[in-house]
Amino acid sequence: MPSANLNGLGLCALKNGNNHMSLTPYLVPLSTITCRYKNKFNKDLLREAAQLIIQSGGVITPPVLRQYDIGHYEVIDGIFAYYAAVEASIIGPSDCKLVTAYIIGQGQDRLIADQIKLFRPQVYQVMN
Repeated sequence: MPSANLNGLGLCALKNGNNHMSLTPYLVPLSTITCRYKNKFNKDLLREAAQLIIQSGGVITPPVLRQYDIGHYEVIDGIFAYYAAVEASIIGPSDCKLVTAYIIGQGQDRLIADQIKLFRPQVYQVMN
């Protein structure tokens, strides 16, 4: 289970009752997350992003994770943010072992994929 719910229900869930899914950020141990996409990012850029994560206390664009087993997650969006958080956990203090992330439930994959396709078409092309 994620370690902490940061802000309760998402705005859509509050406005529309339980008719819509709720995207709620959680603090997730990096050790429980895998990513099927290889880290092909520029090392200097990742280190710079990691330093910014350390200095600001977290990522401003949380990765989106799919839970595939109890306490185990896979990155489905936010690959750069994930790898920057991993780098921050290596070079930063011990409190950099968690990342803020959105966790989607079963049956929400299509909705999230549709958002990624619309808002980040370049990412969607990499994913498929």
